[in-house]
Amino acid sequence: MGAFARLGLPVVALGLGGAAFSMAGQGQYLVAILAGMGCLLAITVAGLVAHPMAGAAIASAAGTGIAGYLSWQHVASQSGVHESICSLSATLDCDRVNTSAWSEVLGLPTALWAAAFYAALMVVSWKSWKERPGYSRAPVLVLGSGLFAVIFSAFLAWQSSQLGAWCLFCIGLYGVSVLLLVAGILGARDQGYLDHMREVLLGQGDRSSGAALATSVLLLLAGGVYAETHTSEDHAEEQQEEFGIDALYAQTRGPLALTGKEPMYGRPSASYTLVEFADYGCPHCAALSAPIKKLVARHPDLKLVHKHFVLSEASEVLARAAYCAHAQGRFWEMHDILFENMGTLGREDVEFIAIRQLGLDADTFSACMEAPETRDALEADGNAGQTVGIHGTPSLFLGGVVPGSEWVQVVNGLDDAVELIVAAAERGDEMPAASPAKPHDHDH
Repeated sequence: MGAFARLGLPVVALGLGGAAFSMAGQGQYLVAILAGMGCLLAITVAGLVAHPMAGAAIASAAGTGIAGYLSWQHVASQSGVHESICSLSATLDCDRVNTSAWSEVLGLPTALWAAAFYAALMVVSWKSWKERPGYSRAPVLVLGSGLFAVIFSAFLAWQSSQLGAWCLFCIGLYGVSVLLLVAGILGARDQGYLDHMREVLLGQGDRSSGAALATSVLLLLAGGVYAETHTSEDHAEEQQEEFGIDALYAQTRGPLALTGKEPMYGRPSASYTLVEFADYGCPHCAALSAPIKKLVARHPDLKLVHKHFVLSEASEVLARAAYCAHAQGRFWEMHDILFENMGTLGREDVEFIAIRQLGLDADTFSACMEAPETRDALEADGNAGQTVGIHGTPSLFLGGVVPGSEWVQVVNGLDDAVELIVAAAERGDEMPAASPAKPHDHDH
């Protein structure tokens, strides 16, 4: 095993890495990602055999790179429709996972916290591997951190199972966590495992925790500044100045059908119509809820139409509640409450809100929640979304704005972009024809 690990595994890793690049170049992203993961696994195992901390350093470096990409992708998703290369299907959809309720912690992307975590372990593992003074207890820190990472990974995996979508890169990070735990066990077995954890954490005679903390803080600060800069309100305007107003919208992938019974906000006679497909389990939809209503208030010639795009069983209950509140004329009140309390409401909660807070008729609301017509209406909205070509939420469409196009899809900036497009139309600016929609990777 030792000889094979030293010689054979690097060769295997090289072959898999080459296959990954080749498949990515051909747009075969599923095969490319799987081959890339196999490459990282092979080289990490080879490192573990050579020295546990070498394996830990390699695994941590891989984790830093993967989490860094997911952090960038999370930020990109906030400023427009920007598909990741692992949004492959309804089930394998990194974008859904990377914009779900647990995609942010304390206002920063969860992936950014992960990148800082893995980068810190990469630094201390490498220094321990190279036998730098003050890092002899680093394996104990890797062991404790690996155990925490495995537990948190299990929690995130459970969240994905509830969402009904999986992120291949996230699964790769779960594997990195397991490899770090193994490296920690192998490296710390001669140090009494957790016997030295307290002194390592407190920095008593060991530099590992201090170096790890400094690395994490620096990366979090840099990542936080980048996220703030690239999700600012000026982002869409910067894009307009660089590329023109037509960079903010594109042709739809199919016809957008409205029934005329959808919830509407604003003046019914408004010249421009903004259609939003949203899900009550989507944090970005919640963040967009108040700004988009303020946008309509600033532009009396714009009205907002809501359509449901249900992404999970949990959010379907909330969508039913909103639909049934709409049937009694209280949609927007229910809509706002559902987003304000996202992630905490169940069937009994929405019934209490409907009856006690909004004063809806209890029997009518209860019957509506169970009615087949309610399910059919939500499915019809979802089918309309699929027809027009969306794959996630929020998705925005503007009607009556661009000559020659009944509808265009907002593809950069969301509410900021809508503000710029509508303002340009109100000024009478020439609106360029919409460019063709870009196909999703999994449309090929």
